[in-house]
Amino acid sequence: MSARELDYVDFCYVPQHQEAMHARLGNWARWVRVRPHGLATHPMFRNAKTPRSFDIDPHISTALDTLDALLIERTVSKLPEKHRDALRWFYVLRADPAGTERRLEVSRAGLMELVCDGWAMVANRATVTK
Repeated sequence: MSARELDYVDFCYVPQHQEAMHARLGNWARWVRVRPHGLATHPMFRNAKTPRSFDIDPHISTALDTLDALLIERTVSKLPEKHRDALRWFYVLRADPAGTERRLEVSRAGLMELVCDGWAMVANRATVTK
């Protein structure tokens, strides 16, 4: 085996016992993410009609639990620095794992371990359960 094959980590894998916490952190990530505002749209396109494809297959967004997201944000902000940054990368940023690994001074497997440990820490520290 090459060194590259040994360093493979599946960042999409979520252990079964952490699926509930993963869902709550996903809700938190949707709440935290910065999105452009509609007022930044050019005036010519503000009242534009949707394409016909939206009428056929509309995208319906899921409801956001803002109170739980706030609780998770308070919990994540109090985690140790490496775990906090790993969770923020995993859920909010989700780009450039190599840069995050260098900044946190861990390997790819170490980054995933920080995320898994972060799941457990948030689950233990979040007082309100879903």
